[in-house]
Amino acid sequence: PSPTHPNCTMAEPAGSAALDRTKVEERFEVQALEVPARRTGEFMKKLAKSLLNLSRRKNVEPAPGGSGAKLILLSRALTDITALPEAERVWLQEQMTSGDVKLTSFEICLGYDHFTAEEVLRKLLPQGMDIPSSFEQAGHI
Repeated sequence: PSPTHPNCTMAEPAGSAALDRTKVEERFEVQALEVPARRTGEFMKKLAKSLLNLSRRKNVEPAPGGSGAKLILLSRALTDITALPEAERVWLQEQMTSGDVKLTSFEICLGYDHFTAEEVLRKLLPQGMDIPSSFEQAGHI
């Protein structure tokens, strides 16, 4: 019922529907390094150019199993450590042979909240359709 007329019901606008936020979800796997928590900063500095670096997303996650270790998430472009620049690759291989660092993978799930309005529209509207921007002129005043 409408607040001004208790016997009236407010109709939903024509074509109105709730947004299914799962339609904009994006899932993918990235390479990750499981490192002791105390060494996280060292790895973050050394591998800064090769980190995941997504907006609204951390590059570090707690390692599964409650071991106190951390997972450092690497760039989507890195399918394996041989793609790292040589100095970083050699350093990382040395760290991995020491035994307290290991390579693993991690599934990333980006939900509705990780995307801008424009990105959401690009995912939902048919490909090739123009996405209006806030700077487009609707008409002359």
